[in-house]
Amino acid sequence: MNPNSTALLPVNGGWLFENEFYALRLTRSGAITEFKSKKDGGKTIFKSGSLYTDYGFGERGKRFGNENEVEVWSRIETLDGGALRLHFEGRLRQSDRFGRIPKTVSFVTEYTLDESPTVKMRSKINAPDAPKTDAAFLSWMMTSETVNGFSLMKDGKEIASGNPLETQHRSAQSRELGGVPDEFLLKSDGKTLLSVRNFIRSQPGNVFCDRANFFIAFYDGKLPENAQPVMDCEWEFEVK
Repeated sequence: MNPNSTALLPVNGGWLFENEFYALRLTRSGAITEFKSKKDGGKTIFKSGSLYTDYGFGERGKRFGNENEVEVWSRIETLDGGALRLHFEGRLRQSDRFGRIPKTVSFVTEYTLDESPTVKMRSKINAPDAPKTDAAFLSWMMTSETVNGFSLMKDGKEIASGNPLETQHRSAQSRELGGVPDEFLLKSDGKTLLSVRNFIRSQPGNVFCDRANFFIAFYDGKLPENAQPVMDCEWEFEVK
C-alpha cells in the first residue's frame, strides 16, 4: 500500500481514515460518525452507524449501543501489504454512558482499510443470554440522508429493488428472500453509492432497509431455542 495515498488521523472523539475514494470517521468505540464518498463531488453515504439493541437484553424501548461504551479496548495493526486494521472491544451501554445492559452483550468490531475503495468490516457479538431469550433485536443501523434506492443481486440478477423512502416500513428483508443476497446496492438518484457484499463467517439474521436506515441484524424477532450466543459476521463496503 502506498502510504502517501492514505491517512489515519486522531480527531476529536475518535479517528478519521481517508484515501482517494472515501473518508471514514469513527468514535473511540468503533461506531461510525460519517462515511463519505469522494467520487463525483462527494456524498455522505452514512451520517452515523452503530451496533445496538432496544429489546431482548434490556428494558423494551431502552437503547443500549456501542457508541456509549466508555471502557473500550482498542488497537491499530499494520498488516502485510500495509493495510490498517482498527480493532475495538467493549460492551453495549445505555445512553447515560455508564448504564450497563442487564443481559450482557459484548462486541468486537474491526475495520480493515487500505488505498482501495473497499472497507472490510467485521462485527462479532457475544450475548450469553440469547439461548434463554424468547425474542430480541440486535443490529447495526446505518443512517443515510442520501440513499433513496436499493437493488438486491443474486447470481448476477436483480431479485428486488425499490425506494425505501416511499414506504413507512421495512423494505427488501433478506430473510423473506431466501437469505442474504450476493450484493446489496444502495443508490442515490438512480446511481449506486455503495455495494454491500461478501458476507462471510456467520450469516446475519436479517439485512434490510427501513426508510433512511440500513440494517445488518444478528437477532431480529423471535429467537430459536438453539439461538447462537456468539455470532461473527464480516462483509465489505465498496464505494462506487
